[in-house]
Amino acid sequence: MGQQRARRLAWGLWLLGFVLNVAGGAWYAGAVKDGFSPFTVVITLVYLSFLTVGVLIMAHIPRHPIGWIFCVIGINFGLNNLLNSYAERAIDSPNGLPGGAIAAWFGWLWIINLFLLGTYLLQFFPTGRLPSPRWRPLAWLTGVGIFIVWFAEYFAPGQLPDFERENPFGIAAARDLLAVADVIGLVLTALCALLSVASVVVRFRHAQQIERQQIKWFAFAVSLLLPYMIFASQVELAPTDYGFALVIALTPASVGLAILRYRLYEIDRIINRTLVYSLLSAILVGADLLLIATIEQLFQPIASGSDLVVAGSTLAVAAFIQPLRRRIQSTVDRRFYRHKYDATRTLEAFSARLRDEIDLATLTTELQATVIETMQPEHVSLWLRDGLSKGLSG
Repeated sequence: MGQQRARRLAWGLWLLGFVLNVAGGAWYAGAVKDGFSPFTVVITLVYLSFLTVGVLIMAHIPRHPIGWIFCVIGINFGLNNLLNSYAERAIDSPNGLPGGAIAAWFGWLWIINLFLLGTYLLQFFPTGRLPSPRWRPLAWLTGVGIFIVWFAEYFAPGQLPDFERENPFGIAAARDLLAVADVIGLVLTALCALLSVASVVVRFRHAQQIERQQIKWFAFAVSLLLPYMIFASQVELAPTDYGFALVIALTPASVGLAILRYRLYEIDRIINRTLVYSLLSAILVGADLLLIATIEQLFQPIASGSDLVVAGSTLAVAAFIQPLRRRIQSTVDRRFYRHKYDATRTLEAFSARLRDEIDLATLTTELQATVIETMQPEHVSLWLRDGLSKGLSG
């Protein structure tokens, strides 16, 4: 497919997905009993981000499967909302609008999104190819597992999910067989998802510098998603809060930045700052709570529940923010970014020698050695002007 044709197709799909998502979101907001909510707009924008990133990837790299996967996810969500909205109105309508059960049957499409994100996204990220030909059976098994689950769920007899209607395409004679197939498909798909994660680890171990940076972007988004899901399950948050939408939106954002290589090397700085400020926040909050509890324990009942104690302890802890941040930054650089830490120390040592050294030849040699040690270039050249013009190469 040519570049121009791919771009026209990509933006045509974006327009289709945009119409489906806007129409589906608006109709869904009017169809559900709770009515319109800002979260409906937010989650619609999240899925439009999948669609937009997918279109951008398709426009620049037409053969990249992740562009198509993201487009399917974005279009799928809008179509799902549109069909579910029609099903809600048709089933609840006193006039009996036709096709309500069929729309509900077709509208149960969100499960495909989960399968695509948990398997094929991992297998093909970031190059658009499997890590090696040995992983091809995994791609085929993934497709088989997804198809088995889809068939078993969609043709199982009984009530449709979220609707008080019987499945119009349920196969009653194959009830037991479909139940067994559903279990087999789910187990197979779960196994494929675990192997997909393993493929990312294997890819990272054998990757070159650019590919490693791309994988870091994706790993950073996942590293924020998993703690949030654990936290949400502990405090019993419903998956209809804005934090959920934000962490989901990180997936297309990180994947788009990685594949299109936009500010690719910024990820090391982002991870570094995240580690530093996460540790700093945790230590400061812990110290603040410990200090408040200690003061209240020592000076009961005078200090118990006092706002003055809380303010005083917060100010005391705040005084240690900068020294503690520098200490944590140094520890993180030393433990996780050793090359950067060593380079910084080398530059500091060179700066100290620069203040005392006056011999030009010695400075030239030390400058070249410092550049080679910190930046590791293939070639270093230095030109001196004002009568001293000569090239020194190393």
